[in-house]
Amino acid sequence: MSGGTIAAVIDPPASIIHAGLPIVSEIETLDLDVQTQAGAIIRDKRKRVDAVSLVLDRSARTWWAGPTVARARQLTLTAYEAGAEQQPFTGLEEISLNTEFSPYGRLTIVQTDPLPLAILGILPVTLVGG
Repeated sequence: MSGGTIAAVIDPPASIIHAGLPIVSEIETLDLDVQTQAGAIIRDKRKRVDAVSLVLDRSARTWWAGPTVARARQLTLTAYEAGAEQQPFTGLEEISLNTEFSPYGRLTIVQTDPLPLAILGILPVTLVGG
């Protein structure tokens, strides 16, 4: 698109065209800080997030997750779900991560496709120690 007109030739011709800017949506969680059953706080402990589950509402399953954008992994569906990535999905979806211990335990979730991603909850699987 240039100057309000579409420069490319559209074949076959169309009367309605949806065009937009390439947008990458990112969400980063805050530092993990919870109180254990024994009453200890993990703020000063090293943490590793091994996996994360997202509670989704009518969302495409084409997102990525990781400790940073550079180390994010894309969600892969099972063989029987192949081809359903862009279909609206409501429910819990889990992805294993390749992370290391850090003092923060942050997560980054990235949606690079122009498809909906409505996150209702982020549930990290965390190991404390290291």
